Amino acid sequence: MMDIHTHMWLGRWLHVQSATDPTLIGANGQVWNETKRTITIRDGGKFRKLSKRSITFTIDGIGPIQGRSVEMRSHDRIKKHSRRKRT
Repeated sequence: MMDIHTHMWLGRWLHVQSATDPTLIGANGQVWNETKRTITIRDGGKFRKLSKRSITFTIDGIGPIQGRSVEMRSHDRIKKHSRRKRT
């Protein structure tokens, strides 16, 4: 199975599974931008900025991903998760 943490998320499909704000549950759309603390998705014709800290989501059906665990810049996330553990 692909480790979604080691890939860019721009252009991929995000689906919110759970959130501290109940109005965000079920939100889905194409990832438009990712910052250290937020993910912006295009949901229909509008953009929604989601706080990573408050959601659990899937990317292209892979997950669940705890937003709190990926609260970092995308290039830092990719670097952190692509390192191989040395033995």
